[in-house]
Amino acid sequence: MALGGITGSVTAAFLTQDYHHKWCFLASSFPALLLVIISQRLPMTIELSQDSAEPVQSRGLLNELSQSLEEINEAVKEPVFYRVIIFMLLNAVLTPSFGFFRYYFMLDVIKLSKFTIAMLGVLGYFCLLVGSSLYQYGFHKMEFRTLTFYGILLGIIFALLSILFVLRKNVEYGMPNLFVIIFPEVVSDTLGSCFHLLPIMVMFAKICPKRIEATGFAFLTGTSNFTSTIRGLVGSLLNNLFIGVTQSA
Repeated sequence: MALGGITGSVTAAFLTQDYHHKWCFLASSFPALLLVIISQRLPMTIELSQDSAEPVQSRGLLNELSQSLEEINEAVKEPVFYRVIIFMLLNAVLTPSFGFFRYYFMLDVIKLSKFTIAMLGVLGYFCLLVGSSLYQYGFHKMEFRTLTFYGILLGIIFALLSILFVLRKNVEYGMPNLFVIIFPEVVSDTLGSCFHLLPIMVMFAKICPKRIEATGFAFLTGTSNFTSTIRGLVGSLLNNLFIGVTQSA
């Protein structure tokens, strides 16, 4: 993810800065096209079971879907499983995402170039790579609740820096814009991987019921991805609400 994000961000930096947006969409379509071509050339031998030379017999899409739903129903009966799901949904509603607002704020108010914004994306993915290494070689030994506590504390600190940045107080205090942008970006993205992202993924693997680990893990990660959509939706609604109230005033 980190290496792909770095490559994509570098490519986007040059495309968005110097070329029309249509070339960005064209470039983003190539991986999907490549995936289609490769999938059509997969050999049939991969469908053979490991125990024999006989092909694996599929029970059909509807039967497989029905079994998956039964396994999910079995998993959500476990308190530790459904409580995690409830937490993720509540967390998404109570902590909306204002990513679009931040993007246009830096572009229109701070006057950062599209190239600079894309390079911030490169920095963020590099921090993800560093954070993953730090978690592997040290932070994985810490308890989940301890990591979560430090993650929340870190979020509060950088939220205060964001408020100072939006109110332009950093200029009054003599702090350059890029410092206020880059320093929280580096620290929060790096330690965020250690305190939030990776511990959550490990916890997903640990709480999945026996015999249905694959279905349980896929359902949890799918729910986690879905919460990103909820954050964006709530953030957009609040953004439109704030704009409407401001214009009325």
